[in-house]
Amino acid sequence: MIASQLRRTGASGGGAGQFDDGLFVLFREYVRQRTGLNYALSRRRIFENRIMTRVQARGMPSPEAYYRYLHFGPDRDAEFLQLVSALTNNETFFFREEATLAAIVERAASRRARRRRFRVLSAGASSGEELSTLAILIRERGLDLDEFELFGVDIDVQMVETARAGVYRSKSFRNTDPERMVRFFVPSGDQRKLKPSIHQHLDFRWANLVDAATLRFPHPFDAVMIRNVLIYFDQDTVQQVVKHLHGLLRDDGVLVTGVSESLANVPFLFDPHRENGVVIYQKLAG
Repeated sequence: MIASQLRRTGASGGGAGQFDDGLFVLFREYVRQRTGLNYALSRRRIFENRIMTRVQARGMPSPEAYYRYLHFGPDRDAEFLQLVSALTNNETFFFREEATLAAIVERAASRRARRRRFRVLSAGASSGEELSTLAILIRERGLDLDEFELFGVDIDVQMVETARAGVYRSKSFRNTDPERMVRFFVPSGDQRKLKPSIHQHLDFRWANLVDAATLRFPHPFDAVMIRNVLIYFDQDTVQQVVKHLHGLLRDDGVLVTGVSESLANVPFLFDPHRENGVVIYQKLAG
């Protein structure tokens, strides 16, 4: 089947270190189907260069040989995860779009009388700065972190490992004021580590947002954050992922996106409204 795909698209590999149009199409579709990531034609060179890092790491003679390896190699599943790490954009930092996270904290504070834990999922958590920021804001609000369950998932195994370690480089702190740096982090070599009193409340796991089978949790969530993630998906994938997340929410749960993102093209699942100064999406029965 792979050979017929290569013939059908006219892919020849273009020689060592080169892509032709057909092979680019095959790789792009493979990545889109497996991860939901949609590389536009304008980003073709970036896409190909990132794939080439794995071609070279594997010592493959050509991109075509690597494409075959992803389908038939003895450790193809492990290599797929390495490819994902090479392709994903993990640009994030502490206190990014802080007002949105603060709105979730206020929502939790208003529901304390329900006497159950407030559960939050960070979908596309990257290296954990978003969920860590939420935990810090909860602590600053005077709420008890024991009354929360905070989960983060990401498709990049390397980012999940970083999040679990809780150790960050200076670029993660470009929006963090000095007082917070001292209060919530400790030096760790030339980096900084989130204090255990915060980090122990965070649970980071691997998951693929386009694969509902990897998004299994024992209890529904009060809030799901998927911020600055949907912009990397095509519209069909956005609808697929949002439907998966809809199913993870409690009946009165909410979905929160990045400030530049919208669910306007995903009808019948959520009702957008303003709460504590930001737009959130209230779950509708579906």
